[in-house]
Amino acid sequence: MASFSDCESNLELIQEPRRNSWKRKVGAAVATGAVLLLAPAAVHFSRQSPQTASLVDAVGEYNIELVPPRDDCATGMQNCISAKCCATSGMKCFRKDAGFAQCKKKCPGGGWSCYEEKPTWAEKPAVKNLDASLFCFTVYQQHRGDNLENKHDLAILQKAFQYQESIFTCNDWEVFSDVPAQISVERGYWSTVVSDPAGLFKSLHRKDKPDHFLNTPLFIQVWKALAQQKRATRQSFTVKVDPVTVFLPQRLRAYLAPKTGETDNGFYFQNCESVQQGFFGNLEIVSKSAMKIFFERADECTASCWKEDSEGCKKKWKFGPWGEDLFMQNCMDKHGVGKRDGFDSTLSGTCPESRPKEQRRNASYVPPCPSSYSGPAIHPFRTPEAYFTCLGALTGKIYA
Repeated sequence: MASFSDCESNLELIQEPRRNSWKRKVGAAVATGAVLLLAPAAVHFSRQSPQTASLVDAVGEYNIELVPPRDDCATGMQNCISAKCCATSGMKCFRKDAGFAQCKKKCPGGGWSCYEEKPTWAEKPAVKNLDASLFCFTVYQQHRGDNLENKHDLAILQKAFQYQESIFTCNDWEVFSDVPAQISVERGYWSTVVSDPAGLFKSLHRKDKPDHFLNTPLFIQVWKALAQQKRATRQSFTVKVDPVTVFLPQRLRAYLAPKTGETDNGFYFQNCESVQQGFFGNLEIVSKSAMKIFFERADECTASCWKEDSEGCKKKWKFGPWGEDLFMQNCMDKHGVGKRDGFDSTLSGTCPESRPKEQRRNASYVPPCPSSYSGPAIHPFRTPEAYFTCLGALTGKIYA
């Protein structure tokens, strides 16, 4: 089966000569199936940063400690002495005695030896060092559900562009959408629109929010566009950012700087503790090699259980059709991409473990945004006022 990136014959892109200050023609764009048609009215827009990522190939002899895929690890109260890993994100396998160990956040002490069993079989050698260059993208979904229109995300993106914040200070970036959306009037920048050839954008609904469309069909078209553009894998890391995530790329570069050893199959960061699958969509960080593998295998993964359309599939995952983050994580796990813990990369109200104890069941929780917060991202801030109040607290700037 052809991969996303094999479909170049279906793609029409304006290719410009490379310049020291990288420029790209931009305009309202529509993708029909896998075809992107750039609007004839276009202006030049200069990126602030160089586009091409440099790689440092000489690395020392060291291994990267990866977290095994969930299916290879112990669940619940199982003895983890053999697997030496835990299916629940962030859990550790602590030994009680020579024959028994169990997954827990902290060792209970008492009669336990508390030796941490580690899956050294999951460690992989570093084959090169990446820099911390970033390709960042976001997806603006106007039609979010039955009679649900997106009221604020576009305004947040427009203002972030105006002040050159969030994804717009990455080495390269893109905004995708389900409808044409003008991000900047002054510079004539429009989103890249992906079309819905199979009519799936509005056909599947989330189990936890039945009035919301499942976002996976939209993202499948976005991933196809990314694979065919080939811009994402020119940088060391691809970062998908929700529009309502307050995101500081320079902080993420600093966060990634000591974590840039790349394995053959690359890696992604899980960012939510104490859940069955910890790759949450507010900030998805994927290394260069991992992104290439995902693009190569994504078509194959569309034949998986993501639609939950059979009894066998429903038995494997009881929470309904897979969102784009779960789809991507399962696809990467299946095809050998490594997983690393990155729980401090983002603070999100959608992650129960990130909420105060008394708010654990509050799915609408919004974390406070103290000026002392030093992480790369915090989420969700769903109105321009809330978003830029938080961003101002973190940067010390005033956003009119």
